[in-house]
Amino acid sequence: MALFIYFAVLVSLMATILVLTRNTRVFPSVVAAAGSYWVFMAAGTYHIFISRGSTAGIGFLFIPVYSLLPALVGAVGVAFARQGAMGYKILGGLVLTAWIPMAGFTLQGIIETRHKNAEWDAQVKAQREAYLRYKKQLQEQPERYTAPTLLELLETQPERAFLLAVASWKEAPDAVLENLVDQDDSGVLLSLLRHPRTPMAAIEKAVRLNDRHYFSYDLAANPTTAKAILLDLVADRSRHVDIGRALVQNPNADCDVLHTYLETQPDSMTPYQEQTRTHVKKRVDADCP
Repeated sequence: MALFIYFAVLVSLMATILVLTRNTRVFPSVVAAAGSYWVFMAAGTYHIFISRGSTAGIGFLFIPVYSLLPALVGAVGVAFARQGAMGYKILGGLVLTAWIPMAGFTLQGIIETRHKNAEWDAQVKAQREAYLRYKKQLQEQPERYTAPTLLELLETQPERAFLLAVASWKEAPDAVLENLVDQDDSGVLLSLLRHPRTPMAAIEKAVRLNDRHYFSYDLAANPTTAKAILLDLVADRSRHVDIGRALVQNPNADCDVLHTYLETQPDSMTPYQEQTRTHVKKRVDADCP
């Protein structure tokens, strides 16, 4: 919406200049300003769309303002360059040269972002291939990966793909799963909490060492999560994620937990929260006399 507002303001301003002056000699300057603005707007918008940063969208607030500078340079440079005196023509040419560093800066940003994206894609692909390779080895040779062997490998080979493969391996020993909690990796922690046999000691350790709000949904859905932790989760009104659907999926979430969840719901809820509350009520009606 902000982009369309800036476009409308610029077009209206140019139209006003043409109407007020009624002089076709200003038309080239208007065209230069409009062309410069649209080129830099298009380049900046493309840069934002290819950027994968979480705050890239903020750029939409600044690009329209930034694009006004080359538009001004284009208008002033062309206006001077069309004057009869040689001094004005030279001055107009010098003003237009300011286009070069602005265009270079914009182009450099686009090239660097594309290069970073290519590097990131290559890293993700390599890590995915390594993860699948380790996962296949664990599944095909379970007798080779005993608890002592895995614990030693976690110390000597802390490759992220290997850690993720072990954290998602259904046959992973309890001692190994508990050891994975010490790994400073949110992806490994989430894989561990989604494991069908996560030891209760590992869950309690994860709660002590990490911000529970980050993985509250997976914590609430895990059937080995202790009742005390579940009650603590549902009673926390500051939680960022609605965990109601996770509780419905958890067969060990008893009536006390479900009733506490319903009692701590906010007065004003979104349609999604209303639907979640309905799911929890159905579970309560079915399981809680």
